[in-house]
Amino acid sequence: MSEKDFWWNGTDGFMDPTGKTVFFDPRIRYGGPATLLADLDALAAQLEAMGVRLFWTMLGKKDLLGGSSDDRSPENIFSQVAYLNADGTITSRPCAFFDDERKDRVVAPHT
Repeated sequence: MSEKDFWWNGTDGFMDPTGKTVFFDPRIRYGGPATLLADLDALAAQLEAMGVRLFWTMLGKKDLLGGSSDDRSPENIFSQVAYLNADGTITSRPCAFFDDERKDRVVAPHT
């Protein structure tokens, strides 16, 4: 086991090289909604040791109703990124909206 890895505990979460559970889903043992619980200090320290960052991508699409029946239903497609900082805070970038999926395939750099 490398000191820079997380290891699956075989049941419901991941542990650090010392065997301490760093994050897990209590739903597996106790029922209830899907949830991720984490020891934020241990998680941030382990991610720092691994030289990686935890991030999320949020993607969505909404069909807009109304307009002429001859027209294709307009869509509102959006994307957003968030990441966990070393101090435990979460930074999220502004949501990017795409009016035309065919035209707007690349997101402009964040300014």
